[in-house]
Amino acid sequence: MLIARLLITVVLGAVSATAIGVRQLEIRLAGGESARVTLWYPSASSGQPVRMSDYLHLDGHKGDLGEVAAALIAKAPATVPSAMRAEALTSRFRALRDARPRAGRYPLVLWSVRHGTVSAQAYLSEALARAGFAVASVEPLAWKPRDDLRKHVAFLEQSIGELAKLPQIDAKRIAVIG
Repeated sequence: MLIARLLITVVLGAVSATAIGVRQLEIRLAGGESARVTLWYPSASSGQPVRMSDYLHLDGHKGDLGEVAAALIAKAPATVPSAMRAEALTSRFRALRDARPRAGRYPLVLWSVRHGTVSAQAYLSEALARAGFAVASVEPLAWKPRDDLRKHVAFLEQSIGELAKLPQIDAKRIAVIG
């Protein structure tokens, strides 16, 4: 049922006018391993909208974000004019940084980020949060998920266990995508 609701939400664009928040936190897993979590969720408060530059920072990018934006826009980043780079970096998204979560428990959609990034998942993650889902992108800090599929699956299972402890997560309704 959760998968059907998820598909209807995405395919039909069935989103509500719910405010959404986004925050980043760190969780500890078995063996002392740490993971970075970006969490989108229905929100009850207002605040500053997240911009593309914020999402790139959440991805861990440092240095010239204009170069990163150009690489996202075109295969030949040098061809992207500086005005277009600046416009891309200041593009506003719907999420509000560190906004207070709306009361309630929400089904969790967990991104498997083997090949994705927070910025690449932002639009769909925001749409799902507006539709009433909590969306988590979980990245290990000590290794790359694409290196070992079995380790990645075990990592996702541990992550679900830790995320289910958050007060806004409905641990009985969880989907994994990616």
